[in-house]
Amino acid sequence: MRHDNSIETWVTLVDPQTSRWMFSGLHGITNAMVQGAPSIGTVIDALEGIVGGRTVYQHSGFDRSAIRATCAAHNRAEPAWDWQDSVGVARRAWPELKGNGGHGLASLKAHLGLRFEHHDAGEDARAAAEVVLMAERNTRASVKPRPAPVDGDVLDDGDTGPASVPAAVLQRTASPAATPVRTLPIVGLDVPKGTIRVPVAADGTIFGPDLARNGCYTVGAKGAEERYDSFDAALDALTRMDKPRWRRPNAAGNWGIVSGCSWKDIRKG
Repeated sequence: MRHDNSIETWVTLVDPQTSRWMFSGLHGITNAMVQGAPSIGTVIDALEGIVGGRTVYQHSGFDRSAIRATCAAHNRAEPAWDWQDSVGVARRAWPELKGNGGHGLASLKAHLGLRFEHHDAGEDARAAAEVVLMAERNTRASVKPRPAPVDGDVLDDGDTGPASVPAAVLQRTASPAATPVRTLPIVGLDVPKGTIRVPVAADGTIFGPDLARNGCYTVGAKGAEERYDSFDAALDALTRMDKPRWRRPNAAGNWGIVSGCSWKDIRKG
């Protein structure tokens, strides 16, 4: 969180180097997705350079306990971060939620009109930051009504379900209520020559050149969709979104919105 109250989130998958997996149904991350991702030690080293010397908010005590356990397992010192708890901040700002939904992110999302996808690391982190900012102002975010479906299209909720995190993204946000303006692959994710990088939905389908409908590619969240005549222009727009979203036909032939959960290199043409 910068001095101007803008928020930047950095997200990476981690390879735990284990064959024992749990909770993939909750967050969507699978063993196959983390192959080639950095180790937790590498990630902690990177975080030291990002948040070292700054106040670090966690929503409850989970994050610090996870970092502490990891450092103990790897026989390294725990980072000397100034840990604070955004749950405590929320309790002081909105005491009326005690016994009335509580101060978890799901309850605060409904109470404050926050917009984020739960159990996505970057989304949860940004939501915690927004809770702190809103507690300072003690104001609620404006809640926009859901737009009506367009041309009979349906939101393919099954594909936008538990969101998993792209291999590594950098998100820049102008303000808590604003739309992020840039998402970039980082950490050695250069696109090989002769290929293009496209987003992949949870069901394994990709955003490809065959998805033109009536001569246009439709990308973006529902109610904020944009149409492009060329595949390259639409793909460029997807790379600039906080989470790439596009329309494609499902198995029943209905054109619905899906969210990208990873990126894949494919051959041009």
